[in-house]
Amino acid sequence: MNVRLLVVEPEVLRRRLVCESALCVADVEVIGVASSLQDEAVLNAVDPEIILVDASLVENERGALIEVAQRHAGAYFVLFGAYADLDALLFGLPVPLRGYLS
Repeated sequence: MNVRLLVVEPEVLRRRLVCESALCVADVEVIGVASSLQDEAVLNAVDPEIILVDASLVENERGALIEVAQRHAGAYFVLFGAYADLDALLFGLPVPLRGYLS
């Protein structure tokens, strides 16, 4: 049984590296990649189980994040990246957040 992963990262190199790393893990299937939470690949993804999102996008695309969480109600969110004020970022975040990777 594969875990269906959707990767959202604005930087091309980091996006590629994250996807290549995920492909090295047994039972992980990368079902889509996007540079923004507003990309069609995110909105039209079929049944992602985990949506891995660069933390820098959360502040700038909060409305899109809420829309994605509603559209993919069964998915869990994991944020990654470096963010100076993690508490401020996560405060009141209305999505099923399962983790933060720094």
